[in-house]
This record gives sequence, structure tokens and C-alpha cells, in this order.
Amino acid sequence: MIAKAALIWFLSATEGYAVGTKFLQKKRGLPVEPFGHRSEQTTKPLFQVLDLKKPTVVEGQCLCPTGQFWNIKEGLCFKKYGAGIGCEAFPPEYQKHICQDGLQCRAENGSNASCVACAHATALSYRMQQQSASLSQGISDRKLSEGLACCGPCSVLRCSASPDHVDWSAHFPFFFECPQDRLQLNTAENPIEYPGVVPDERNGKAGPHQVRFLDVGCGFGGLLMALSPKFPDKLMLGMEIREQVTNYVGKRIQAMRQGAEGEPSHHNVSVIRTNAMKFLPNYFRKGQLEKMFFCFPDPHFKRKNARRRIISYGLLSVYAYVMAPGGLLYHATDVKDLHEWMDTACEEHPLFRRVPPEELEGDACLEAVTAETEEAKRVKNLGRFGHDVYFSVFRRVGPLSDGG
Repeated sequence: MIAKAALIWFLSATEGYAVGTKFLQKKRGLPVEPFGHRSEQTTKPLFQVLDLKKPTVVEGQCLCPTGQFWNIKEGLCFKKYGAGIGCEAFPPEYQKHICQDGLQCRAENGSNASCVACAHATALSYRMQQQSASLSQGISDRKLSEGLACCGPCSVLRCSASPDHVDWSAHFPFFFECPQDRLQLNTAENPIEYPGVVPDERNGKAGPHQVRFLDVGCGFGGLLMALSPKFPDKLMLGMEIREQVTNYVGKRIQAMRQGAEGEPSHHNVSVIRTNAMKFLPNYFRKGQLEKMFFCFPDPHFKRKNARRRIISYGLLSVYAYVMAPGGLLYHATDVKDLHEWMDTACEEHPLFRRVPPEELEGDACLEAVTAETEEAKRVKNLGRFGHDVYFSVFRRVGPLSDGG
């Protein structure tokens, strides 16, 4: 009975509201529509579309220039937000494009989402400042810090148009007998320019000085620092996508060249910030590299991110292009699933063959990969929880028609 009475009261109140509204409309001379119907005037739009334009999308390119993002609400390019600017109004799938490099859209301490420093980036920056103060006197010991890449899919890094545009004398001045006025790392702090084609003697097209060893994702440069004295006549380059880490490695190398640990050394190593997955052929010629190293890459555990893994069947074709026949590819990780993934990709590729264990005895590079990098030391310093490093070595073979 109570529910029935409540229903009757609700219906009467609703009808009374409607009747009262109609009375006011009649009194004011406004048209009155039957109850439950909407007038044609109320269904008409309040605006009119005069011109509808869609952005022109070129595959492989971003809609906006560097430092801007596409505002889906306004349909225009806007400057990327700086630290502290709110970004919660945008859908989650777009928030990764809104903030400047080194920042990410994230909510902290229960507040609304805004552009803040990437996870661990603040601590990493503070640590870098401490290290920079002591680089002129020597490189002090430091705890391992991990910084996130914080580079969105549309983050465009400056790169050379071709190997002819790369001036290697800026990276290895000792071998080209020219002074080095400043670091050139392709970062905001240490920028680099590619104005045009440089002479063959400096871009590696002619002459004895060419980069032969490449460390992809070099991290804090442990492998480069270990291999430099073992192969003093080989030019080695590290590629790293994280800006602050690249700056650190560059200053570390510069300190060693200035004699931070005694005699000047490490003239044959350098580092540059770039995306090796995209721009490798922009720096190296066909068959140029003798050794490539992939030490402890990001495992990208989620299935949807598997395409981001640094070793895959497709990327191996690019690596095979820049590697000389007989060159060696080293990969190491502490994640068993990732190790099996990389092994499978290399074994299935027709241009790579596994190197037998007996041929690896006494390999100085393999010893450095499994013991001298920061990640390898971290894995082995876990005490009773530590485990071995999973590694494999594959040889770049010739075309199948040549009996490869």
C-alpha cells in the first residue's frame, strides 16, 4: 500500500509540474506542445557546421612538429605541457602525448593528474648532479639508478639523414686529430647538428677510422668502459634513448679522456642519444659493424608491448644489414622468457647462426657482457637470490646462396 501511494504521489507531482509549466507558457504567449512531446524548435541544433576539415596524416610522421601535441578537443596542435600543468581532462590513451619529454601525466598524493617528472627521474637527476660535481676529479662509486625512457611514440629525436652526414670526428677527436670543444650527444644540454654531407675522411666512407662496435641501449656505459682498454684500436659507440643517462655517460667518458683515473684514456668510445630501432641505418653503412651488444634490454612483459622488444625477427634484418658477414651479435638478460624470445628470433632468422660454446672460450667481450655491466653486477649482487645471466652469441652469416 505504501509503495502504491508513493507511486500515485510521484505521478501526480510530475503531471502537476507539467500542467504548471503549460499554464506559464500560455500566459506568456508561448506555444504549448502536448505533454510528453518535444517541440521541433528544441530538437534543432544550436550551431551549424560551416567547414569540416580532417588533418592530413602521413604514415610514419606525427601530426604536429616537435614539442607539440594534437589536441583532440580543439583539432589543433598545442605546445606540450610543462611541469605542474593539469592534464586530467584528456582521455587516458592521449595523456602520454601531452607532457614534455621527461614528464608524464600522473596523479600524486590524491590530487588531480598533472605533468610531473617521470618515476625515478627526480632521484636520477639529483644523483647526476652529484656525479657531475666529482667528474673532474674522478668518477665516484654510485648506486644503480634506473630512469624511465619517458619518450612517447611521437617523440622525434634529431638524427642524421644518412651516414654521409655523420661527422665522427666530433665523437672521436683523438683519432681524427682535431680538438673537441664540447660534448655532442644529441641531447638538449649537449646538442648536435647535421648541417650537410661531411668529407669522406670524417664520415667513415674513406679512411681507417670507422665505428666497429655498437652497444644498443648502453645504459650507464659499463660495457663501453670495460671494452675500451681491451680493444684500444676499435671505435665503439653506445646508443641510449634516455636523455639524462646519455648526458651522464658522455660526461663520464669526457672525464676519463681528461685523466680522471690517471692517464687519459677511453678515446675510442662515445655515446649518442637516438632511437636505434628507427634510425640505425642513418648512422651506419652496410656491413660496417663487427659486433653488436644488447645487454639487459627492457623485457616488455605485456603481450601488447612485445613489438617494442629490441630484438625481433623484423629488426634482425636491419641489424644484419649494418653488420659485416662474420660479425657477432651478443644478447644478455636476467629474464628467462625474454632470453628464449630473443633466441627464437635469432635462430629463425636466415642470416644468423648460433656460435657453439667451444668457440666462446676466452671471449673478452662475453666476459664483459656477463660481468662488467651495471645490470650484470646487480644480478650477481643479490646474494642468495641472485642467479646467472642468460646469454647467447650469434654470427652474422652470408646470403643463403653463398652457403650460409
